Amino acid sequence: MRKKLPVQDGAPPTKLKFLKSYELISYREFFKLIFIAALLFTVANVSAQTGSISGIVKDEKGQELPGVSIIVKGTTVGVVSNGDGRYNINVPAGSNTLVFSFVGYVKREELINNRSTIDLSLAPEGRNLNEVIVVGYGTQRK
Repeated sequence: MRKKLPVQDGAPPTKLKFLKSYELISYREFFKLIFIAALLFTVANVSAQTGSISGIVKDEKGQELPGVSIIVKGTTVGVVSNGDGRYNINVPAGSNTLVFSFVGYVKREELINNRSTIDLSLAPEGRNLNEVIVVGYGTQRK
């Protein structure tokens, strides 16, 4: 749908001089360009997909450890093992190390090496408590 513009002295109106060298595109062409751009972003995003790694975390006696923090090194991606010591984490492409940590146990870093399952055990820290402080609050009637 094009409109004819009034022409004075054989020249287009001064407000539209900048359109002289450009051609307006239709809505259909505009939406085609938007669709192609969105498609390119989608394809780029699919190529950088994440991989899923699962496993079980146990202690040195073979007991499952609930509440172990599993973090992809160098990122903010992390999960916590469930009550059975099981975890499932989505690892971004290009990441190669998982860090396992739990209170009272030695932190452990494990290379991924294209594995989809990583089962491991954490060793307890060698530190023992030297002091015990007991604090009690309460009332007693006599």
